[in-house]
Amino acid sequence: MALRFLGADGSGGSTSDAMRALEYALSFGVRISSNSWGGPETSDALRAVVQRAGEVGHLFVTAAGNGGSDVGDGSYFPCAYQKVGALCVAATTQTDQLASFSNYATEYVEIAAPGVDIISTFLESGYKSQFGTSMAVPFVSGAAALAASSFDLDGAVLRRLLIDSARSVPALEGKVGGAGRLDVRNLVLQAESHYLFWLEVSGQHAAQMSATIPANGSLSVWLRVGAESAAHGSHEASVHVAWANGTENVPVVYTYQGWPELQQQPELLEWPQVPVNATVDLSLNVTNLGNGTGRLRVKHLAFPFLNHGAENVTVAPGRSAQLRIGCAPNATGTFAGQAVLQSNSGLDPWSSVQADALEFGTVLNVSLLCTSAAPPYLEMEPFTGAAEVISATQLRAFDSVVHAEWEPLLPPGEVEAELVLPEANNSFGCAPYTSEVGGVALVRRGGCYFLLKAQMAQAAGALGVLLYDNQGPTTTPMLAMPKGGDVPDIPMFMVTQALGEDLAVRLPRVVLRWAPVRVYTSRPPTAPPASVEISISNLGSASLTWEGQPRLSFGASQDSFYTPSVSSSGIVAPFAWDLVCGTCTISAGESTDTGGCAIVQFTDMSFFDKGSIHNAGSDLVSFEVRLCRDGRIHFMYAAFPQPAAGYENAFVGLESMEGDSAIGIRSQLPFAEGKPFSVTLHPWVTAAAATRGQLVANQRAVLRYDVRSTTGYGGFIQLRAQDESGLWHSERKLRLAQDPFQFELIPGDWGPCLVQDCSNFSLGERTRHFQCQGMDGNFYSTDLCDTLCVDLLADWRDKDGESCAAYGSRGWCSDGSYGAGWPASWGAFSDHAFGGYDASMACCACGGGVRRQRPASSEMCENNVVAVDTDCDGLIDCDDSCPLDPSPMCTTGTSSSYWAQSSTSTSHSNTWTATRTTSHTATSLTTTTTLTLTMTWTTVTGTTTATTWTTVSLTTTTTTRKPAIEVMSWAPNATTQTTTTTSTTYTLSSTSTTNVCTVIVSSTSSTTITTTTVTATATSTSTQRRLNQDDTSSSPCVGCAWAFGMLWSCALLAA
Repeated sequence: MALRFLGADGSGGSTSDAMRALEYALSFGVRISSNSWGGPETSDALRAVVQRAGEVGHLFVTAAGNGGSDVGDGSYFPCAYQKVGALCVAATTQTDQLASFSNYATEYVEIAAPGVDIISTFLESGYKSQFGTSMAVPFVSGAAALAASSFDLDGAVLRRLLIDSARSVPALEGKVGGAGRLDVRNLVLQAESHYLFWLEVSGQHAAQMSATIPANGSLSVWLRVGAESAAHGSHEASVHVAWANGTENVPVVYTYQGWPELQQQPELLEWPQVPVNATVDLSLNVTNLGNGTGRLRVKHLAFPFLNHGAENVTVAPGRSAQLRIGCAPNATGTFAGQAVLQSNSGLDPWSSVQADALEFGTVLNVSLLCTSAAPPYLEMEPFTGAAEVISATQLRAFDSVVHAEWEPLLPPGEVEAELVLPEANNSFGCAPYTSEVGGVALVRRGGCYFLLKAQMAQAAGALGVLLYDNQGPTTTPMLAMPKGGDVPDIPMFMVTQALGEDLAVRLPRVVLRWAPVRVYTSRPPTAPPASVEISISNLGSASLTWEGQPRLSFGASQDSFYTPSVSSSGIVAPFAWDLVCGTCTISAGESTDTGGCAIVQFTDMSFFDKGSIHNAGSDLVSFEVRLCRDGRIHFMYAAFPQPAAGYENAFVGLESMEGDSAIGIRSQLPFAEGKPFSVTLHPWVTAAAATRGQLVANQRAVLRYDVRSTTGYGGFIQLRAQDESGLWHSERKLRLAQDPFQFELIPGDWGPCLVQDCSNFSLGERTRHFQCQGMDGNFYSTDLCDTLCVDLLADWRDKDGESCAAYGSRGWCSDGSYGAGWPASWGAFSDHAFGGYDASMACCACGGGVRRQRPASSEMCENNVVAVDTDCDGLIDCDDSCPLDPSPMCTTGTSSSYWAQSSTSTSHSNTWTATRTTSHTATSLTTTTTLTLTMTWTTVTGTTTATTWTTVSLTTTTTTRKPAIEVMSWAPNATTQTTTTTSTTYTLSSTSTTNVCTVIVSSTSSTTITTTTVTATATSTSTQRRLNQDDTSSSPCVGCAWAFGMLWSCALLAA
């Protein structure tokens, strides 16, 4: 019946009229009422009526309300009357999310139902799409009516069955009690089970009955279970007997079982092209057409076929099960086989449930046919992970290798050794080994933590651990270690189950490589940009397509993971807000430019306004988001409301998919200027070349990334490839570590010990100069060498994932101790230690790190003390009143007259040139370096000038089998194992005129070719002309050094 107490517009009704409507329904024995109304005012009278309705078996279904609020304080009625029998309903969307307008409260709201875009009857015999908890309530009350119409169930039982049968939805956790959304089918099944349990007396049966038993008499009550529509399976029930002086409960367990009838589809599984050493799964469906539970067992499959599912499978009546059968060939050819499935299909209900039923039921046969082909082979150089040694010049890297969490804390390195199995009873490697390993331990996954496996192998002398999975395919992203555990000193990698089982049979020689490619940032302006270069090759027989992608850490401490750049023109960056699609349109597409950006446009989105229709306010915003393949993210607004003060609490930035960390740039955006602007977020690793492509057999490509940031990060460059069929897949990884560029202060040689005090010829002072050398071998301004502390470990993180950079930038450290930003509730630095270090040990900002003392530039000296005669006139400066005049008397000669006194002068210049050529093959790298020194000498005697020169060249050629990137990754060259050094000395002499010291002209050249750089040094000492008082055009000047009255040497002095 339809009872109305509200006005025509859905409002204005009184509480008393609502009570009268419910009492009217109860007077006719109505068992269910649907109440799509409510408000903030309570009434004790209404509460009493709802309670009485429940006591007479009535189910009162009501709405949670459309305020979008938490009503856990009992502020919405009659929803809050849950304790006296009201069933309160929230509204959900098409994706099982709580509708934005729906009230919620786990204390009162016990179930949810669809309430968005519901087609409902409307005025004048029409239909209209509606939303609200008023739409959700009829779903629940209607489902209850459906169950009540077929089964003899009262309101209390219906209420319990509705809640118990609801489908659990994670999005409703903390919003709806039990987090359940209405499930009508499950409700009917549970009601059916409740209904099909009967009591029978004298041929009459019912779910509840009363009987009179005479004194000293008895009554037989039969228990009848089942019906034609009974659902299969096991059920539990009880018989409740009550009399005047007591009660008794009799538990009952009953099982419905029918005839299983299994059928497989298809009857032939065929793999047309499976690459060698790849595994491809196909699906086999088994359907149960009977009404009894089916069981089947997959018998062992012959090579190369594999069962990648459970060996024993159960199939419920009317349902299907999916089996995964794989083909994993290790050679080319065609392979045929048979999958044999034992089952209980065709057996009667009793026989089908016996333990040996699978031995007597119908056998299902499926034909298997697999054709294999030669695959591609992906090589990535450099790489980090594990590989098999094929020959002295060839490695074969393993696919889909999983790295260990403690890997960045190990000193970079590489291990090559034989695989060694532990004892048979210690295949997991969790117990101490009984003998020395001496190689790389090969152990199974399971049994204990990864960390313990590494520690046991390390104690046995293993150089590393290769772990193989206990399931396929491998899904573990990282071999984690417990927080605060001791860091092992050896590496560990995990490979797939199939590969590990194969290696356990062959035990080949393997290489474990965990040294990352280090890229150095925060470089001086004169240095090249930081980048990394990776060589990609296809050494197989078929074509492949590849794609490279950084897999980088994005933790709470890494605020500059994306670096924003703000443009003062264009359109506006979007911000997070509670937006509602009232009259909006949403469209998506892909840009046609080379950036490859996915575009999503939102037009006329409304700001949430509780007082507006559909909560869609009048302030509109239109924006666009572009997500580009190179990692850039563009935020753009075409229109936004004013004033900008309304955005002060807005969020602009990025959030991780899990929602556990985010970065915000709101404070950097010029909203207050009221002018359009745009924002682009750049990742700190961006592609500098194509990140995807195709390689035919024996073709090579180069993958390049630019790196920009001032903070040390880490992660992987991941390379994935597949063949044209999509059946062959390969994956490689390269660990990438980003560190700040470091400088080192290089001291020069000490100068002579010169007299400083003319009254003390036994004590002097000597000085030296310094150069600031960068990690690339080049020299920079000494101002860049003022940082005399470096963090202990560039990759160090505390147990919460925070870096030294975070400790410094966030004020957690100050002046080597705790900073103002460190909350007292966090405890001490030691409470957050990881890997054996805390911030006070690892970070310069916190008083740790590695500190250097700036070496002295001068010192006092007592040995070989010399006095200087600057003008070489025979008087040391201490006794010479004119130390810069060439004659004993102070004169004011000119440069021209001075040159007339000098009959001979000599000068020279050096020119270095270096060329390097590099050629690659599939397995080797050849580097040829030619270094040329040209020395030019010019001698002036009187008015005659003579020029001579000497040229010497050095050529070195080296070949290596493992091409690898050098440490200085912005200038990649091949690493070699050869060092060649050549030194040549040239000496010329000339005799000067009187009062000019003997000229010794010499040059020493040293050429060194090392693993990553070519360095050339040239030192020379030569005399030029003497310096007159008015002649300051040449530097340095020449002077004579005297030791206790004897001519000691010629010295070069600073002008």
